[in-house]
Amino acid sequence: MASFEDLVVINPDGDAIITVLKHDGDDSLDPQQARFLVRHRVANSLKLSGDKYEIKVPNDDIVSIETIELLLWCIDDKSHGALMPDKFYAVSVEEIWRLLTLLENAAFEFCLPGRYEISSKILGDWFGTWFYYEYDHFTKTEYEQLLYPAFVIGNCRVFADVTAWLTYNVAGDIHEGNPLIKLKNDASFADYRGMHLPKPVVCAVREAKNVLRNKISRSLNGHWQNLSRTCSTCSQSFKGFHKDFLGPYDSVQDMVESNHLLVILNFVFRISEPKESAPCRHGEGREGNIRWMRAMVKNLAPEIPSNPSTERPSPDSK
Repeated sequence: MASFEDLVVINPDGDAIITVLKHDGDDSLDPQQARFLVRHRVANSLKLSGDKYEIKVPNDDIVSIETIELLLWCIDDKSHGALMPDKFYAVSVEEIWRLLTLLENAAFEFCLPGRYEISSKILGDWFGTWFYYEYDHFTKTEYEQLLYPAFVIGNCRVFADVTAWLTYNVAGDIHEGNPLIKLKNDASFADYRGMHLPKPVVCAVREAKNVLRNKISRSLNGHWQNLSRTCSTCSQSFKGFHKDFLGPYDSVQDMVESNHLLVILNFVFRISEPKESAPCRHGEGREGNIRWMRAMVKNLAPEIPSNPSTERPSPDSK
């Protein structure tokens, strides 16, 4: 039996103990277990009853004792969030999906029941802190796997930043990812397949790329039209160069790095003798135009890492 020293204190003012057991259904074997001190309302939220508050998790369940512990931390009083162990700010993206299988995934008109009648929005504060703790180290696959959690957890800032990164950096259509799909032999696989964005949200996310791409194009077009009006010798050349620049492009990043854009800028840089009837204002020179270009891109594109690492660092490296 676990000793008092094994008790994990989630809330120092707790008045209830929840025991979590990981077992294989064989009473002859001692199950893995952990005990947590929480407020009584946590047990009520989980609809636990009886003389002992216990949560039994089969050995073949994708949920671990630590998954349940993280849930207890998120349910209990937010004022004690500073006590949460650092390990929960370095969990994998897949662990978040495992956690979501326990909760009711609900956002707008979308709702997917979980094991407990507790909204996934209970994870909001912790999820935001976790995301920005790992922000610079997510891979493309992890960003795709974060779309659904950010949506159902309801952290708008995280959802916006995930969408922005995918919009700016990914070629082709944006796709969501589900790390639990690989568990095809699990009895509840159908539940995992239901964990995906509603179709209207997928369409809106994909359209975000077109919106940003068009916004950049309009901004550049306006700037180039102003330059053309100040120099009659440039008008026709700009027209041809701009037509080549229109794309299509796989990603916004490809658009900004387009060789056609470089041709346009180099053309502007070479202008030196405009007609007197149309005084030319291209005198900013190469450095001036580069500064303008960088400022434009900075204002339109999110300040997010363009080259995510392929490996997740260890918590000790933070």
